[in-house]
Amino acid sequence: MLTGPLNHSGTLHDPTLLRKIPAGVDVVRTRHWDSKVSMRRARRLRIAGLVRALTPSFPSMEAGWIRHGSAGGLRILEEGGVDLIYSSSYPVSSHVVAYLLKRHTGLPWVADYRDEWSIRSVISWPTPLHRAAATWMDGKLMASADRVVTTSPVDTEAFRKAIPDADPLKYVTIGNGFDGDDFLEGSDADPDPSATDRFTLAHAGLFHGWRDADGLLVAIRRLIEAGTIPQDRIRLLFVGKTVGLTDSWLEERGVLKVMPPVPHGEAVRVMQAADALLLLNIERENILGKTFEYLAARRSILALMPSGATADVVREARAATVRSPEDVDGIAEILADHFRRWNEGGLESDSDPVVVERYSRRGTTERLASLFEETLAQITG
Repeated sequence: MLTGPLNHSGTLHDPTLLRKIPAGVDVVRTRHWDSKVSMRRARRLRIAGLVRALTPSFPSMEAGWIRHGSAGGLRILEEGGVDLIYSSSYPVSSHVVAYLLKRHTGLPWVADYRDEWSIRSVISWPTPLHRAAATWMDGKLMASADRVVTTSPVDTEAFRKAIPDADPLKYVTIGNGFDGDDFLEGSDADPDPSATDRFTLAHAGLFHGWRDADGLLVAIRRLIEAGTIPQDRIRLLFVGKTVGLTDSWLEERGVLKVMPPVPHGEAVRVMQAADALLLLNIERENILGKTFEYLAARRSILALMPSGATADVVREARAATVRSPEDVDGIAEILADHFRRWNEGGLESDSDPVVVERYSRRGTTERLASLFEETLAQITG
């Protein structure tokens, strides 16, 4: 396994996940010139604009790893015993390293776009030139890769249209999933002891402002002001890195609570201890990784999103009620029903276990292994 140095400064650093690496797997870490460090220093010196213009941060802020990663990869390949190159993004620089290694060795290459790049709708490009460069670079990468994996059928079709290929098997869908071992034992421990007598709607993981919780916040306030839900009987809990979320009215009444990032095991306990889970997404094509862990937690899900890939997954699993993020009336109606059922002791998930099990990591890993075998068989003849 080839990667860069551990990122101890990042807010998403979770050393507990290193325990999931099986014994016997060699992890080769190379140096990495981190442009983020330069930007932090530049902001303090008030020269961020100049440094941004001079810093090689395309295709991503991890571009400084490409040279070191390529050199480290070549050393590994020169030792022999490697039949196939596999790269996963984000960052896109991982695919660039794999592209260079394939050009040098001719080995088959599977590029796994866990996070899309040039076709992703929520990315804000600095200039049209950046978008054009990203599209060109994705085209070069995909033309060289023997297989391109995406996490949703919508993304797979989008890639086929944006960057067509003569090989009908090039683009493959293998979704994200959950590790069943993380959910073997339920948890009765509430993440916030003061909320044991409150209906708790929890969101675990990253929250960006563009995920749009405004309609939800308005709906909760409306229900409290109408007396439908007492303010001391409901809690909206966000656990993880949270950007752009604020509502002083709900915060002052102890309804909205934001907690910092926690290790993955604690995040799982938050999901299992919540009465319902909140899923927010404005992207039609991308399926949020947390969707599958929400399914594994077997809690009722309130999904605020447009029709699209994520909505299709939770609907098929019968695990969620889906509404538009702007549908305040619809959100309020669902919350009132969830609160009533919770208060009466009848709020339970009715998800389909067969569909949920389809997204276990064991199953998705088997599909990826089969793809490796098929790719090798086709390339080597």
